[in-house]
Amino acid sequence: MAALAVSYFMAVYYSNSYNGAKVRELFGYIAGETSAIWSVLSWVFWVLLYAWVPIVCYFVLDEADPDKLIMTGAAILVAGIFADNVNLWLKQVASRPRYKYLITLDDPRAAFRNWWQMIPNLAGSNDNFKSWPSGNMTIASMMFSLPMLADLLKKRSRTKNLICFFVASCFVVIYGYNRIHMTNHFLSDVCFGMLITYIIYCTVSAAFLKAGLKMTRQ
Repeated sequence: MAALAVSYFMAVYYSNSYNGAKVRELFGYIAGETSAIWSVLSWVFWVLLYAWVPIVCYFVLDEADPDKLIMTGAAILVAGIFADNVNLWLKQVASRPRYKYLITLDDPRAAFRNWWQMIPNLAGSNDNFKSWPSGNMTIASMMFSLPMLADLLKKRSRTKNLICFFVASCFVVIYGYNRIHMTNHFLSDVCFGMLITYIIYCTVSAAFLKAGLKMTRQ
C-alpha cells in the first residue's frame, strides 16, 4: 500500500511537470478550451505508468530482509531527489546557453561559453541558459539504480547484476546521444549530468546500505 501511495504521488508530480504538459498536449488538452476530462485522462496515464511498478516488485523482490529493502528504496529516493536539486543549482551557477539557442543568433560563436565559464544566476527562469549540466541525463542516469534492485531479487545472481548495469549503461549512452542530436545539449552537458548523478548514487547507496548492515548486526 505504501508503494502504491508513492506511485500516486509520483503520478501527481509528473502530471504537473514539463513531461505532464507534453502528455496533455498529446491528449489534445488545451486549458480553457477543451473538456477537462482530457486533463484527467492525462493524469490517469501517469497513474497507470507508475502503479504497475509496486505490483511487479511484490512478486519479484525478496522480502526475507525487509531492512535491506527499505534501505535500498530510501537510498534510491534520496539519491534521486539530491541529484535533481544539485543539477538545478548547478544550472543556475553555470547559466550556460544551449546549443539550440545559440544557432538562432546572428553570431553564435560570440555567445558560446564553455561549461567552466560561468555567469551565476543569469539563467533565472530562462530555459535557454540552462544547458549545463543536462537535467534529462540526471533523470536518465537514475537507471544506474537497476543493479541495486537486482540485488533484491528472489533469484539474484552476479550475472543479473552485470546485465542490469549493462542495460543501464546502454540506455544512458543512447539517451545522451539523443539529447545532443536534438541540439538540446553539448557533450560536456551530457557527460557531467551523468557523472554527477552516478557519483551521488554510489555515495548515497553505499552510506545507506552500510547503515542497514549495522542495523542487521545489532
